[in-house]
Amino acid sequence: MLYPSSDRDILHFVLSLTRNAGLSRDAGRGSFSDSVVAVAKDMYSSVLQDLRGWKPQPPRLDRAPAEPLAPPTECIIEISPQVTEALEDAQEEMEKIAEKKQPDTSGEQG
Repeated sequence: MLYPSSDRDILHFVLSLTRNAGLSRDAGRGSFSDSVVAVAKDMYSSVLQDLRGWKPQPPRLDRAPAEPLAPPTECIIEISPQVTEALEDAQEEMEKIAEKKQPDTSGEQG
């Protein structure tokens, strides 16, 4: 097989499959036309069926040097009074639940 030099592209190529042709002039098994059909089917199933169209490689992204991230800045968020009140209520409820779960450490037995 001959390959073109590195500065040239392959523009075309030929695939071939060689088999003995049938000798019989009659139609059917062993005939010339039957052997041509068999070779065409063999060529398609063994070579052409799995060929896919050429697709160029996707372009590569240039990897720019990573810039150091800026230090985080302070962010002030305003919360509505309703949300603030709900948060305070939830905090109080959590404290009450935590107090109920704590064991009695006063030393008294009931």
